[in-house]
Amino acid sequence: MRRAMATLTIVLSTALAIHAQSPPTSGWSAAAVVGGGTTWVDEGQIGNGAVAGGRLDRRIAGRTFGEVSIDDLRHHRTGGFNAEGHTTLFTGAIVQRFGHAAAQPYALGGVTVARHSGTFGFVPASKISLAESTDVGFVFGGGLAVRAGGRFELGPEARFYILNADADSSPAFASWFAGRIGFRF
Repeated sequence: MRRAMATLTIVLSTALAIHAQSPPTSGWSAAAVVGGGTTWVDEGQIGNGAVAGGRLDRRIAGRTFGEVSIDDLRHHRTGGFNAEGHTTLFTGAIVQRFGHAAAQPYALGGVTVARHSGTFGFVPASKISLAESTDVGFVFGGGLAVRAGGRFELGPEARFYILNADADSSPAFASWFAGRIGFRF
């Protein structure tokens, strides 16, 4: 994972030097995130794993943006209790950026639909069960968008999800921290 992030940073840094004289942007942007996160059910953690996702946003007014995103958060836990699976998060959020500098902190909040699929159970007892659910919830988070050239943005982003889990095996909470790479067009 670290090699992939380092390679991606080098490639983007090279591209930024080429596109440093880009024209002004239209208010749309597309971005990708890659990082790691944790998933919990109502009784505890069901594992850590990688997160990858994409987002599209549009300026609503000033420094306020509407965003739609899709993120895939994996989880894996071993020991007496085993769990493995993934949650796909479909999110609509309002993003508020602060300041006019080349590095803008931002906060976000919105709603999400979480589609979870995985297995869980106690391995010594050979009781492994399938878990599948679709739940709704809320998301909040923030990050830092650092402009690099006229069109590119790099920075960290963190999100926390609170889900209305209908079953004990459904995720009730999820969080992740990732690197964000965006392109304004």
